[in-house]
Amino acid sequence: MADASRRAERGATDAMNNPEESPARPARPRAPDTRCVELDSRGEIEFWLKVFNTSESQLLAAIAEVGPVAEAVATHLRSVASRG
Repeated sequence: MADASRRAERGATDAMNNPEESPARPARPRAPDTRCVELDSRGEIEFWLKVFNTSESQLLAAIAEVGPVAEAVATHLRSVASRG
């Protein structure tokens, strides 16, 4: 019985030290990684269209040109927009 009590105490201590793994507290959803433009779902596409205030064809062309790094895509889209 003493072993079970110690295991329970150790489990409670572990949970306090690492709240992400606590059985009493569900893991918090992680914020999306906005460093990389991912277009795996319609929701992600819509998100990036709003972020860059651009069309889907322009977004896809920018990613094809400079890759999926959000900062590079933003710079490219601004450059294209300034050229008219």
